[in-house]
Amino acid sequence: MSTDMSPSVLNAIFNSSPIGIAVWDRDLRCVWFNSSDTNEGVYKSKMELGRHITDVVATNHPVFLETALRHVLERGLPLLDHELDPSTIPSPDAQPPRFSVSFFRLDDAEGRAVGVCSMAVNIKDSRARQRLNMLSEAGTRIGTTLDPLNTAQELASTAVPALADYATVDLAEVVALGQEPLNHLNSTDISIPVFYRAGAESIHSDMCESLWHRGEPVFVPPASPFTAVLESRRSHFEPLLDTTPGTWLDNDPDRARVIRATGMHSLMIVPLQARGAVLGVAVFVRTENQAPFTMADLALVEGLSDRAALSLDNAIRYTREREVALALQ
Repeated sequence: MSTDMSPSVLNAIFNSSPIGIAVWDRDLRCVWFNSSDTNEGVYKSKMELGRHITDVVATNHPVFLETALRHVLERGLPLLDHELDPSTIPSPDAQPPRFSVSFFRLDDAEGRAVGVCSMAVNIKDSRARQRLNMLSEAGTRIGTTLDPLNTAQELASTAVPALADYATVDLAEVVALGQEPLNHLNSTDISIPVFYRAGAESIHSDMCESLWHRGEPVFVPPASPFTAVLESRRSHFEPLLDTTPGTWLDNDPDRARVIRATGMHSLMIVPLQARGAVLGVAVFVRTENQAPFTMADLALVEGLSDRAALSLDNAIRYTREREVALALQ
C-alpha cells in the first residue's frame, strides 16, 4: 500500500493540527510555524518569521525560557511540558486557557544542532483537574493523626510522584519532638544544624537523594536557600537549579555531590507556616522528570504546605500538651 506524503500533504497535516508547532534557529529566531489555533494563545503578539522567541511567546519568565533553550541546544536534552503562565495570556474569559510547550533539538545529518522545535498544546482542562484532585486528596491524606512525624511524611508522600521526584519535610528548632535541641549539636563555619528531618519520599527506593534519614538533624550552610526561606517566610523557586561555581553549594560539598549524582535540576523550598509561626520547610525536587517546575507548581505546593502546616501545628500542640501532662503526673 502506498501513501502520498508529498510536501503539500504534510503541510496540510501540520497546519490542521491542534498542536502549535514552530521551528527556531540557533539564535532562537523563528524560521517556520504552522497555523494552528493554539498559536493564538501561545504567542502574545503577531507571529512573524525572524522574531526572537522571547519577543513572541507569552511568558512571565523570558530569561528562564531563553536559558533553558540554550541548554536544549548545547546538551541535546529536551525541555518537556513547560507550562506558560496563564496571567500572560490575554483572554476575556474568567478562566484563561493554559498551554504546555515542549522543546527538542533539531540536528543535521552530521548530528550538529541546527535549531529547536517547539510544540504547544492547550492543557487547561486536564491540568486544572489534576491540581484540583491533588488538593482534594491532600485534604484526606494529610493530618490523619496527631503525630507530627506522620503528618510530615503524609505531605511528602502526597507530592511524590504526582508532582515531584523527591520531597522532604524538615521541622525547625521551635518544634518539640523529643529530640535534643538543635543548638546543642556541633556546628561549623560552613555547616549548622537547622532542622530535623520529619518526612521524606522519593521515586527511588534507596532514597539516594537524601543525606539524612527521618529523625536526624539536617545541616545546611549559614547562607543558603533553606535558611533564607526560614528567615524571610517566602518560598525559594529555582526552576533551573544552578550548580555552577560561585553559588551557595560551594560551601555545601556533600549536597552538591548528591545533586550532581542524582541529576537534580529543579527545586522549590516552601515555608511551613501556621498561626504566625514558621514550623520548618518543605523541599520539592525533580530528577527523572526533565520538565522544570512552573509557577503553577509553586502555587500548588504552597497550598499543600499551608494545609499541612495547620495539621502539623495541631499535632505539635497536642504533643506538647501530652508531654506536659505526663511530666506533671
